[in-house]
Amino acid sequence: MKQMKTDIAVIGGGAAGLAAASEAARSGVRVLIVERLPRVGKKILLTGNGRCNLGNRDRDPANWNGSVRERDAILTAFGDPEAYFSARGLYCRTDQDGRIYPMSNMAASVLDALRFDAAAHGAEMLCDAPVTAIRQEKGGFCVDSEQASVFARKVIFAVGGAAAPSCGTDGSAFSLIRQWHKPSSLIPALAPIKTDPKLVSALKGMRLAAHVILDTDGRFTADSEGEVQFADGALSGICVFDLSRHVRTDRRQTLSLRLLPAWSDEQIHRSVKSLLGMRCDLPAEDLLTGLVPKRVGQVILKNCGISPSMIVSQIPRENRRLIPIQFLCWQFPVRAAASFSAAQVTAGGIKGEDVDENLMSRRCKGLYFAGECLDVDGRCGGFNLQWAWASGVHTGRAAALALQSEGV
Repeated sequence: MKQMKTDIAVIGGGAAGLAAASEAARSGVRVLIVERLPRVGKKILLTGNGRCNLGNRDRDPANWNGSVRERDAILTAFGDPEAYFSARGLYCRTDQDGRIYPMSNMAASVLDALRFDAAAHGAEMLCDAPVTAIRQEKGGFCVDSEQASVFARKVIFAVGGAAAPSCGTDGSAFSLIRQWHKPSSLIPALAPIKTDPKLVSALKGMRLAAHVILDTDGRFTADSEGEVQFADGALSGICVFDLSRHVRTDRRQTLSLRLLPAWSDEQIHRSVKSLLGMRCDLPAEDLLTGLVPKRVGQVILKNCGISPSMIVSQIPRENRRLIPIQFLCWQFPVRAAASFSAAQVTAGGIKGEDVDENLMSRRCKGLYFAGECLDVDGRCGGFNLQWAWASGVHTGRAAALALQSEGV
């Protein structure tokens, strides 16, 4: 097997790994990216539906979750993603919701900027090289891969989580560091939430604005607002994605949709009452078309025990009272979050208590962590890539400074 030496080995050539490698290489140390796939950055190419939502203007710490205490300070120190990329030849634009995209509207442009920057500062890449072992040795680490055995003074572990396994991030890489670390439970995040297929089969493809509330064992857990999409056996849409990290299969959970979120309860009650009066001679299937799409209205009526063919004036009083209640609290039992193959990111990972302020392991000196492998995850909107760049830059700089202080 080929023998190689470097100052810093970066395990994983994704968003965090590329940012870490280029930042470390800027300090003049030798850097080698070891990537299991034939080329780096595959997952970057898929983000934002191929457009790469690379960051967000909203810096509220509530946009991120997880146990890494230094997270907010690291994100603040990183600053503006647009400034970071423009300094590397990639210009960006921001949409009305604060999401930042490359001016080219192509994720490939983001990957090119990262690759070009890493190469310009001397970082090398060893691709198609799945790592099989990481061993601590005198003066550093031995990183064994299917292509070469690499001796490195420092290691930056940037292997991602378990989401999008087709991109090489299936969670198996955590076994490489099991002698030092056991990650917290890995949970699919930014994913659809599965429910009873019978409750959504008639609504597949429909979209509705709603305030969505997730309850666990009858108690409020989290909420979000936006457009809910009805999918095959699941609820989807950004607002649902943002709740998926809270799904627990061992608990009784319910998603409740509060339709017409811009309206007050009184407005909903009044409007339903008005429609019941105006459309008294019509079939019930046409009753709610003034508020929601016809298919949605029919399902709401069915949930209230009302046949679509019934004449509106014949609807019993007790069933009429149920209609506005359905608008205010339309419930769906939670079966599970979607699989990791349908998730955009992983919640959980290397625990915050196990890393120091430089994201270096407290259990293995010289081993650093960056990106999704850490217990940090963000909402939809570019927040996860923003953490990848920020944590990558932070660990790349910290590892290089540590080498310099050691006289390397």
